[in-house]
Amino acid sequence: MAASNTVFGPGSKVRPGSAFEILAEQRLDELRQPHAPAFAAICAERQGESFFALVSDQALPPRYELIEKLAALRLDNVLTPVAWGLVDLPGLPPGSFATVFERPNAARIVGAMSEPIAPLSSDVILRGVLPSMARALQAFAGARITHRAIRPSNLFYDGAKREVMLGDAVSAPAAFGQPDSFETIEGAMALPYCRGAGTSADDLYALGVTIVALLLGRDPGAGMEPREMLRAKIERGSFMTLIGQARLPPELIEIIRGLLIDEVRERWTIEDVDNWLQGRRLKPRPQNASGVMATRPFEFGGRGSYTARAVAHAFAGDAAAAARAIRSTDFEIWLQRSLADEKRSVAVAAVRADGGEARAHAGQDLRLTARTCIALDPLAPIRYGDFAASVDSLGIALLAAFNGRLSLQTIGEILTARLPQFWLSAQGSLRPELHAMNAAKPFDLMRRFAEDGRLGFGLERVLYELNPMLHCLSPLIQAEHVSEAPQILDALERAAARGAVSETLLDRHLAAFIAARCPQIAKDALDFLNGTPRQRALGTLAVLATLQAAHGPATLPALGKLIAGQASTLVDMFHSRERRARLLTEISKLAGRGTLNDLFWLVNGSSERSRDMLGFAAARQEYAAIERSLALIRRGEVTRAAEAANLGGSASVIAAGLAALVIAFIAVYRVW
Repeated sequence: MAASNTVFGPGSKVRPGSAFEILAEQRLDELRQPHAPAFAAICAERQGESFFALVSDQALPPRYELIEKLAALRLDNVLTPVAWGLVDLPGLPPGSFATVFERPNAARIVGAMSEPIAPLSSDVILRGVLPSMARALQAFAGARITHRAIRPSNLFYDGAKREVMLGDAVSAPAAFGQPDSFETIEGAMALPYCRGAGTSADDLYALGVTIVALLLGRDPGAGMEPREMLRAKIERGSFMTLIGQARLPPELIEIIRGLLIDEVRERWTIEDVDNWLQGRRLKPRPQNASGVMATRPFEFGGRGSYTARAVAHAFAGDAAAAARAIRSTDFEIWLQRSLADEKRSVAVAAVRADGGEARAHAGQDLRLTARTCIALDPLAPIRYGDFAASVDSLGIALLAAFNGRLSLQTIGEILTARLPQFWLSAQGSLRPELHAMNAAKPFDLMRRFAEDGRLGFGLERVLYELNPMLHCLSPLIQAEHVSEAPQILDALERAAARGAVSETLLDRHLAAFIAARCPQIAKDALDFLNGTPRQRALGTLAVLATLQAAHGPATLPALGKLIAGQASTLVDMFHSRERRARLLTEISKLAGRGTLNDLFWLVNGSSERSRDMLGFAAARQEYAAIERSLALIRRGEVTRAAEAANLGGSASVIAAGLAALVIAFIAVYRVW
C-alpha cells in the first residue's frame, strides 16, 4: 500500500473506517523510545479513545514476527499493537513503519535509565509489580514469545491501582534498547541489535535486574564500564556484580538471587516465580556461573583467567594475540592440566588441528579465534573480531551492514567460514526454534549464496532469505516498502513512470529479492541475467513477464516502454533483416499495451524463432552450395593456368635450344 499518515487495523488494509491517523504535529516525547519517536493518533470509529504511534528507525527493523502474535494475545498489562503499517510523516524518511497502541492510563516510571527515581518499597514490588509482571511473562512463555525490553524506563505504573504495564516490545530489534546491566552475560556480549529474540530466561533475568533497579532507584550498572562489568559478571556472577554492597529487603533477596543466576539451566523459571509468590519455598540453587575453575590462571593481555568462559572473553578482545596464544603449548598445557575440563580440551584440540598452523594470515587468525571462543564458551554469541551476534540475529546483522552500521565483508567471512554451523554443532542442546534451524541447515545454503557473485545471489540474496519479512532495499522501490511478490511490478511501474528506472531494470537488490520471494522464477532466467547483453535483456523480460503472469497487473505501459527501448538487443538473435524489422514494429505495439508476457512470447516462445532458424539453416545450406561451386570453378582456373605455364616452359626450352644451335653454326662458319 502507498504510505501516508494513515495505518490500518490488523486483518484489513483498506476497510473504510478502520484507519488510524497519525497526527504528525503532536509529538509525545513522554512516550517515545530512544530509537522511535512517538506521535498522537486517532481512529474515526473509536471516538473517545486515545492512541499513540511509534515510528521505527528504517535502519532498525521492527519485530515483524512478534507484532501479530502480541496483537492476538490482547494482554491487559502489556502495551499491545492495534494497528501497523507504512506512513509518510514530515521530518521522517518516506515509507517509515509505524505501530499504533492504545495510550496507557498510567505514567512511565522513568523517562530514561540515566535518570534517578524514587526507590519503590518492597511492599509495592511484592503486591504491585511482581504479580502483574509474572502474569505477563506467563502469557509470553505460553505463546513461545519474548518481550526482551523489560526495564524501568519501559514500565508504566499506576500507583493508585498498583498496576504495572509492560511497554513497547516491537518497534526495534529484540533487546536493542536494553542497557548491558539488564542483559545476561551472553546478551551483553552481543552487539545491541544482534542479541536475538532469546528465551523466557532472558526476560526473567531482566525482571530480576528491574526489581533491583526499582529498589535502588537507579540502574545497578550505572557508572560501570560495559566491558569491565561483563568481565565482573563472568568472574563474580551477576548477583555480586550488580548488588555489591547494596542493602536489599530480606524478603526479596531469594527471588532476586534466583532470577540473577547466570547458568540458564539453574535460573528460576516463570513457574518458580509463581510458586514463590504463592509462598512455596524453593530448593536453593548454585550461584556460580563460571563453570569449571582452573587450579591456576591462564595469563593473557596482562590478566589471569580461571575459567574457559573468562579466557574466551579475553581472547575475543584481541584476535591476533589470541591466535598466537591458542597455537602455543602453554595454552594446551593449561587446558589439559590446570582447567582439567576434558570436553573443552577435546573441542579446542579439534579447532587447533583444523586451523592452528604456525604461520597464518589475519583472516585465519580471526577464524581460529572465533572457533576457539565457541569451543570454550558455546553459549556465547558468535564473535569475530569486533563483531558479536547471536546465531538467530545474523539476518538483522546483515541488514545493519547494508545500512552502513557493520561491515558486509565481516558477515560474508562469517558465512564462508561456516561459523553459524560450528556454533550450532557446539551446543549440547538447542531450544526448539534453533533445533529446527539446525535440522533445516539454512546456513549451508546461505554460504553458497554468499560465495556466488551473480545477480540474484550474493549477500543480497542472503539478506532476503534470512529476513523473510524485510522489504526490498533497491533504491528504485525502497521507499514503498515492497515486502511481497505481488507488490513488485506495481512499484516498478510507478518508478518507471516517474523516470527513475534506467535501462538496467533489475539491480542486485531487486534480482535477489525476486529470487528469494518468487521461487517460481526459473533458474534459467537468473542465469540469463548474468550473460551477454542480449541474454540479460531476455532474462530481465522473462523475470518480469513471469511476475506479471503470476501477480499482475494486466498492463505495464511504462515498463513496456523501457523494454521497447531495448528492442534492438532483444531481436539481434534473429538473422533475417526483414524479420527483425517486423518484430521491432510488433514489439513497439505490445510494449505500448504493457503486456510483458506477450512480449516475451514473441521474442522467445513464438514460432518466429523456429522459422528464423529454419530460414537461416536453409540460407546456410544455399551459401555452402554456392561456396562449393565457386571452389570448383576456382580449382578449374588454377588447373588451366598450370597447364599453360608448363607449355610455356617447354616452348622456352625448345626456343633456347634452337637459338644455341644457330649461334654455334654461325661461329663454325666464320672459322671456316
